[in-house]
Amino acid sequence: MASEFTNQVQQLLERIPPVTRYGMYTMSTITVLYLCQLLSPHTYVLDFDSVFKKREVYRLISNFFFIGSGLSFIFNLFFFYQHGSFLESHVHQRNTKSYLYYLLKIVLVIDVFSLFSGIGSALFSSLSCAMAYTWSLYNAHQKVQVFFLFQLPGKYLPYSLLGMSFLMGGPAALIESGFGLLAGFLVSKLDSHQPFTGFSSFAPSSTVKKSSAAFKGRGQRLGS
Repeated sequence: MASEFTNQVQQLLERIPPVTRYGMYTMSTITVLYLCQLLSPHTYVLDFDSVFKKREVYRLISNFFFIGSGLSFIFNLFFFYQHGSFLESHVHQRNTKSYLYYLLKIVLVIDVFSLFSGIGSALFSSLSCAMAYTWSLYNAHQKVQVFFLFQLPGKYLPYSLLGMSFLMGGPAALIESGFGLLAGFLVSKLDSHQPFTGFSSFAPSSTVKKSSAAFKGRGQRLGS
């Protein structure tokens, strides 16, 4: 019975796209080490003095792997799984390099915002909001439930996250989430995302050509 359950869990995890799966592993490991007091946040949060003076460049990325504890950990891990799986599987078509490049651009833009504003040391909320923004471009009309409280079209998801950030963390949390919204917007522009009716509302030009052939004449809308 135990081995059967283990096999089912393993099969379930293997269905998750690789970048998203290993990202979840890393976030979970860091959280467990933090809760067991085996790893101090000071070793991986964003500290530009350490980045520039000690050349601890890894902090530019490692700070995004700390997603909190308790309910925050559960919600953040779920959002990363939900949005990351979709973006990696459907938008980047399980192209690991393409998806990693997308994430790298997002986190570096957020880091630049943090550098000039002096706000933020663990910026997963910014990354989550950026991913939600990109997700919303492809799921503009799909109904989503926000924190089990209310439903709204997917195109409003990133803005609802801004409001929740303000209610839960005040102006500083709002600004951090705003970093992500701006980063998602800028990267979508840099990637030449173009409006398109149907599944890929703002798909890159190469994806638009493929999708237009697949959906021509169907008028299909996700979530309808």
